Amino acid sequence: MYTNQELEQLRSQISKRWAVLLLPCLLCLFLIVLGFIRRGMVLQADYDADVSSLELLITVSGAVLGCLLISGWDLCIKPLRRYEVHMNAMLNGITHKVECQFRSVDQETSTVDGVVFYTMNVVCVDDEGEPYDRIFYWDAEKALPHWPEGQRLLVTFHDRQLAAVEAL
Repeated sequence: MYTNQELEQLRSQISKRWAVLLLPCLLCLFLIVLGFIRRGMVLQADYDADVSSLELLITVSGAVLGCLLISGWDLCIKPLRRYEVHMNAMLNGITHKVECQFRSVDQETSTVDGVVFYTMNVVCVDDEGEPYDRIFYWDAEKALPHWPEGQRLLVTFHDRQLAAVEAL
């Protein structure tokens, strides 16, 4: 389901988003530093000078910088970062395999650890031959399977998240 090429593309996209986010942040930081330097020069020349406009520039630039960093991280970078962690776990983490029978896939999505999934219901058999229901999380970014109910599957998973599925 996942490839190292997809992981590298995702990491490249995260880097590009950081670059786009940091450009306006650097501008705000430049204005803050410029405001402090200019304020110091004005006060050094005339201690009674009015520096309220420079203080306003520093304050507004600081507030915009904070808003850019917080909202940029939360809206643009964190979702991709969480998906990168998920994909890395699927490719390089500890995985387990189990044979089971397909039952259904819920059409509603749920968010687990910041990644959107569909819930896949299967029936597995324990060591004593007793069947039990089990759920796995199917990545919502991947195409949903179209298996008939009762289809035997070999499921590779990390935690409850599917790393690979093979029809038997």
